Amino acid sequence: MGQVDTIQLSEAGQNKLRIAYKSAGFTQEVLADKAYTSVDTVRRVLGTKSCTSGVQRWIVENIAAAVGLTLMDLGISDDSSSHLSANIDILVEDLRKQVREKIYHLCSMMRVLDMAQPLTLNRIYTRVNILESIRCRQRRELRDLLEKISSKDCERFNLGDVVEGQVPGIEAVQKFEKLIILGRPGAGKTTFLKYLAMQCIEAHCIDKHCAETRASINECLDEYCSSKQALKQFVPLFIRLKDFAETSLQPNLLTYISSLFNIELANLELVLNEGRGLILLDGLDEVREDQKNRVKREIENFINYSNFYKSRFIITCRLAAAEYDFTNFTEVEISEFEDEQIAYFVKGWFDSEENSIQGTKFLQKLNSKESKPIRELAANPLLLTLLCLVFEDSGDFPTQHSDLYRDGLEVLLKKWDAKRSIERAQVYKKLSLKHKEYLLSQLAYSTFIKDNCIFEQEDAEREIADYTSRLCNHPQGNLELDSEAILKSIEAQHGLLTEQAKRLYSFSHLTFHEYFTAKHIVANCDPHSMDSPILKELMQYLTHRSWREVFLLTTEMLVIANSLLKLMKAKIDEMLAEDQELQAFLKWVDEKAKRLSASLGHTHNLAAIRACYLDFDIAIDPERSLGWVLDCDFTRIFTCSSFLARAARCGVYDILKNRSDELPDLTDLPDLDPALAVTFARAETARRVLERVEDPKLRKKLSKLNAEIPLEFGFSSDIDPTIFRNWLKDSGKEWGDQLRRTIVPYYSQGEVWRYDYAESDEPQSSNIHLFSEKQRNLLHQYYHANLLLVVCLKSDCRIDANVQQEIEQSLFLPSQ
Repeated sequence: MGQVDTIQLSEAGQNKLRIAYKSAGFTQEVLADKAYTSVDTVRRVLGTKSCTSGVQRWIVENIAAAVGLTLMDLGISDDSSSHLSANIDILVEDLRKQVREKIYHLCSMMRVLDMAQPLTLNRIYTRVNILESIRCRQRRELRDLLEKISSKDCERFNLGDVVEGQVPGIEAVQKFEKLIILGRPGAGKTTFLKYLAMQCIEAHCIDKHCAETRASINECLDEYCSSKQALKQFVPLFIRLKDFAETSLQPNLLTYISSLFNIELANLELVLNEGRGLILLDGLDEVREDQKNRVKREIENFINYSNFYKSRFIITCRLAAAEYDFTNFTEVEISEFEDEQIAYFVKGWFDSEENSIQGTKFLQKLNSKESKPIRELAANPLLLTLLCLVFEDSGDFPTQHSDLYRDGLEVLLKKWDAKRSIERAQVYKKLSLKHKEYLLSQLAYSTFIKDNCIFEQEDAEREIADYTSRLCNHPQGNLELDSEAILKSIEAQHGLLTEQAKRLYSFSHLTFHEYFTAKHIVANCDPHSMDSPILKELMQYLTHRSWREVFLLTTEMLVIANSLLKLMKAKIDEMLAEDQELQAFLKWVDEKAKRLSASLGHTHNLAAIRACYLDFDIAIDPERSLGWVLDCDFTRIFTCSSFLARAARCGVYDILKNRSDELPDLTDLPDLDPALAVTFARAETARRVLERVEDPKLRKKLSKLNAEIPLEFGFSSDIDPTIFRNWLKDSGKEWGDQLRRTIVPYYSQGEVWRYDYAESDEPQSSNIHLFSEKQRNLLHQYYHANLLLVVCLKSDCRIDANVQQEIEQSLFLPSQ
C-alpha cells in the first residue's frame, strides 16, 4: 500500500487559519462540508482538538481554500510530498476510467416486471425525496394521526398526508457521509443508488435531460458538489449485497470489490484510505437469513479497516427489515412520489414522439375523479411502473379496477418465497398465496368496519393470531410471538402493511385496504341470497362515503351481483319510506318526468329525467352526476333548457315545447367530463339568452359573468377543448358556481318544492313546501346512495339483464 501524504500545521499556521476561519463566519459543520471532511478533522486542523498525527494534505488544502488561504500562507512549502497527492488524483482518475464500463453495466439500465426491453436509467429516473425522521420510530398518538387525516376534509385521504419534513434525497447525500436509506418495497432505493453511481462516473452533477426540467435538483447537487469537478474526486463502487453474500469461498468485502471491478488491492486501499471512494451497498434486506450476520460483520470490518471510514458509504435496506446498528451511520426514509414526480416519471416512460400522446392521456386518466384509488398506487414507483405497462399495452386502465389491484398485489406478494428475512415466521411461510390474501382480507375487514384506517399493532396481531390458530395446530404459547413475526414479515417482505408511527399500522395504500375488505365480503357471502349475513351487514354502510370503493369492488368481484344490488335498492327505498312529505315529493318527480319524457317522444332514459327533477335546483350535486351516468344526452339538454326556463320564468317542458331552437347543439362536442360539460353548456346558454332576458338585474349579472369567459371560447364542431379546459382549471369552476348561484334563485324549477327559499322577487305560491334540515340531509343521502347504485349497475359486473332493467326502471319512485 502506498504512503499517505500527511502534514501538520505549526502553531503559527493554526493561528492564521483560525483567524481566517472566524472572519469567514462559517460554522465548523459548514467548513467540513466545503472541505469534504468531518467536523472532527476540521477541529484537528484548527487546533481546537489535540492531534498527535498529521492530516492528509488535500484536506488541509481544502480547509485553507474554503477560508481564502493557500498552504503557502500557512507555512507549508510545495515540497516533494505534494507529489503523492497529485499521484492520488491521477490514480483516482485512472480507477474511474477502469470501473466506468462495469458501472454502466450495473447501473445504466432498468428492467423490472414485464418490461419487453430495458430502459435507460436517465429516461425514467425521478427525483427522490426523503424523510430525515423515520416514521416507524416516532411515538405518536393514534388520535393525532387520525385528526391529521380528517383535517384534510376530503372524501379519500392519502396516507402521504401524515408525512412531514421531506427534503430532496440528494440533500441527504450531501449532508451525511455515511447514510442508510430505508424504504418500502418498490420505493426506488436501488434506482437512487444507481443514479448516484452514474452521476459520479459521468463526472458531472446532473445529466442534461434532468437539468432542463428539474432545476431544484440541480441546485441540490450544486450544494453537494460545490463545483463542477467535485464528483471527479470519488471512485463509485456499486455492490449488490446479495451477490456478495452468495459468492463462493466467501471473500471479504475488500477482496470482493477488487475482484468485481478488477482493481489491484493496493490501489483500492490507497484510494479508500484517502477518502476518495463512494461505496454504494444495495439491498441489505435481500441477504439470506443465514448470511446476514456475516455480511454485517464484513461491512463493519471494511469501514473500520485502516482509514476506509474516510470514504463515503450509502446502504439501502427495506424499512421493516432494518434490524441493524451501524455506528456513525444516519438513517433516512425514502418517501413516496408526489404528483410532480409521477408526472415526470410518466413523461419519461412515454418518451418517444408516438408515445407522448399516450403519456398525456395516461396522466389525464390517472387524474380523473374515477381513478383516485389508482392514483394512490402511483405514489409507489414499482406500482407506477405496473400502471405504465398496463396502459402502454391497452391504452387504458382496466374497466374492472379489481383486476388492476390484483395484478399489483401479485407483484408484491409473489416475491415472498425468495425473500426470507424473518426466521421465526414459520406459519406464514407455509401459507399459500390464497391464504396470505385471506389473512390480509380478515385484517382489512375487521379494521375497516371500525373505520380504522390506522390501527394499533395489538389489534393487527390479534386478527393474525385468530386466523393462524384456525388454520393449523399451533402451540398457544408461541401464538403472540408468531403473530408479531408475521406482521413484521408482511411489512418487510411485501410492503402491504406499514408502520405509520411506533406500533401504529395501516395498509400501505387505502386502495389495498378497500380491495382486501371487498375480498373478505366476497369470500364470506352467499352471492345468490339476499339473506346473506355479511351482505346485509354491508348495507349499514351504504351512505358512508368511505365505503364507496368497497361497494364497487364487491360488485365487480361477485360471481353474480343480483342479490347485492337488490339489497342496495331495497335499503335506498327504505330511506324515504317513513316520510309522507318526501313520498309526495317523489310522486311529483315521477309525474314531471313522465310528462317531459312524453314531450321528447320517450327517447330518453326516464330514470335520468327523474334524477334531474329530484335535484331540480341543483342543491345536492352541481355536476348532476346521476344524469351523466344514466343518460348523457338528456342531461345536456336538461342543463341548457332549465337555464333558459329560469331566465324566462317557466318550466323546462315549456322550453322544450316552444323554444327548443334556442338550445345549443351539443352533439358535436368532444366527450367531456361532467363538471366541464355542465359549465360548458351553461356558459353557451348564458350567451344565447343574454339579449332576451327582460329582468335588468339578471341581465346585468349575466353580462358581467359573460365578460369573464375567454374571447376565443365558443361552440363549434372544430373546437379545441384544451382552451376551455385550461380556463376551467384556473377559474371556470368558480365561474360556474357564480352562474348557478345567479340563475337558480331567480326562478325555481321545483314549483311548490324548495330546498331553500328563492332570493329574488319571483312570485311565491302560498303552499310552498320547504324541506326541513332533516329532509335535506335525507335527500342528500338518498341521491348519493342512488348514484352509487347506478355506478355499480353500469360497471362491468355480472348481473342478470332482467334484474338490471328492473332496478333501473324503479329508480327514484315512491314506495308502493
